[in-house]
Amino acid sequence: MKTCRVTFSVYFLVLLTCMLALDSTGLTALALFCAAIHELGHFSVLLLFHVRVRAISFHMFGVDINADESRRLSYGKEAVLALAGVAANFQLCAVMLICWRLHFWMGPAQAIFTVSLFLALFNLLPVGSLDGGRALEALLCAHATPQMATRILQICSVSILLPAGTFGFWLLIHAQNVTLLAAAVYLTVSLIWHGGNTGKSSERRTAGVR
Repeated sequence: MKTCRVTFSVYFLVLLTCMLALDSTGLTALALFCAAIHELGHFSVLLLFHVRVRAISFHMFGVDINADESRRLSYGKEAVLALAGVAANFQLCAVMLICWRLHFWMGPAQAIFTVSLFLALFNLLPVGSLDGGRALEALLCAHATPQMATRILQICSVSILLPAGTFGFWLLIHAQNVTLLAAAVYLTVSLIWHGGNTGKSSERRTAGVR
């Protein structure tokens, strides 16, 4: 029987413990729930495409789902897979909106809607380490060389992270707001962390399918 190996980084566990211990608002728990729905979206599409999940790794910069590479996906399916988590978050938003309109579970529904919407929009950014970047890379590879696709994605990433980091630093100095700067730093480090995987989707394809 084939099994899926699940691993947790020590840094991930330490960070998660600190966030849960220091957060008295319950926002961390909501974020974890929305993140779980997000990853479930990716997992569901892998099952839909009959791709076996070999391992799931939790680390400081997200979750890596390692699939069986013997079954190659077309670039179009790679894009669908990349955007599946965002789609799951939007579906969760729709359910929470219905609950809110029906005056059912209104407080939690509004909070989950907000967090899930933020997570979806954040992941849509065309940055290499995010779902939007992976989807863009896959779509570009369908019409250009892998090297060109990777270069365009790198330009998009820098075009977003550099202004965001600069404005985030300005906000920190003038408004004592560290949120945007922290997000820019996180994405930059995450991009470096996933640097070894850049272009991997460029090399994947189903035999005879583009």
